[in-house]
Amino acid sequence: MFAWIATLPSRVAAGARAYFAASGRLLRGGARLAGRGLRSRWIATPFRFGVRAFASTSRVAAVGGSLALAAFGVLWGGFERVPIATIGVQQSLWGGEGLVEHDFAPGLRRSTRGLSAWHFLDARTHFLRFGWESDGADLPVLDLRTKDGNEVKIGVTVPFRIKSGEGWMLVRDGLKSSYHALARTTTQSLLMQELAELSSTDFASTVTRQARCRDALPKLNALLAPYHLEAESIQVHQVLFWIEYEKKLQAKQLTKQQALEAEAATEVEEERRSHTLAEEIDAEEKRVRAEQDKAIETVVAEAQLELARIKSDAKSYDELVRARATAELERATAQGNLAITKAEALREELVQRIHESAGGRILLARSAAEKLRIRTVTLDSRDPRVPNPMDLDAMVALLVGKAR
Repeated sequence: MFAWIATLPSRVAAGARAYFAASGRLLRGGARLAGRGLRSRWIATPFRFGVRAFASTSRVAAVGGSLALAAFGVLWGGFERVPIATIGVQQSLWGGEGLVEHDFAPGLRRSTRGLSAWHFLDARTHFLRFGWESDGADLPVLDLRTKDGNEVKIGVTVPFRIKSGEGWMLVRDGLKSSYHALARTTTQSLLMQELAELSSTDFASTVTRQARCRDALPKLNALLAPYHLEAESIQVHQVLFWIEYEKKLQAKQLTKQQALEAEAATEVEEERRSHTLAEEIDAEEKRVRAEQDKAIETVVAEAQLELARIKSDAKSYDELVRARATAELERATAQGNLAITKAEALREELVQRIHESAGGRILLARSAAEKLRIRTVTLDSRDPRVPNPMDLDAMVALLVGKAR
């Protein structure tokens, strides 16, 4: 979208040129037609039509050119392009507002030409390279003396950049053209102070150098803060002593290496001895463990034998107790069944006695009478065996029976 808007002025200018070229061609054609019309009547009428067409086309071309010029003027005078990897700082030239307290990112920004001015700062990471030109450095190597008095040359690279959101402050403080030189002098001064605290042995240790650089970075950023700059790291990549001292340092390192090798050999011998002692301890441990395992197996076997005996005794006792309990159950069951049988027989005997008595017979008769369902009784009065219903005693005797 921004790319299309950026190319719009060139497009409008090309359209305006095309309109003006067409107008010029029509103008020249109209002039030729006018000349011919003056010489011939047959061309007079077409000449009039040509003039009208020319006038209409001229008006269209004039309107189009005016609109194109207006659009070009709006785009050219109403926007400002902030390039890629650049911080834009806007300054108002009228009204006393001064700098806009804001950093503008790359892109098209609204701005009226003649009323505003723009300052552009490099937003990329800058590098301060202290070292030798043959290695690509643009600043001289750092010459200093170590803590123990030896001269040393050091190659250092310090990447830094403008702090985010403080580009307008840098322009406000008038540091637009001098912040790089200020960063160089400040960084060089701090490095000369901090690295001079290291001894020759410290320079030979990568871990010590890196720790010193990490400790120095916050101090450097504190010094660069007034210039609205921020260092990202401090990287020491070259350390060079004088030739004689390099030889002494190499001899010292060789002696130290030999001492380390001797110490390592001593440790290996001690480790071998410790391995021998460990083997003896392992053998003694295995012997003791075997004796303990044998004793444990003996105890376990005796315990298993005793357990088997106890289980056998318990099984025999269980079988004996179960047999006694079963016999007692059968005896008690037989006695109970006999008692039940006697009770049933006594019950039947008592019921029979009750039924044989007069009251029992009456009860049976009553029960039979209650269950008797006679719908119709037809008696033949001519039969002498038929009782007389009017004879109640005979009917009772017939139905109930005679008393004994």
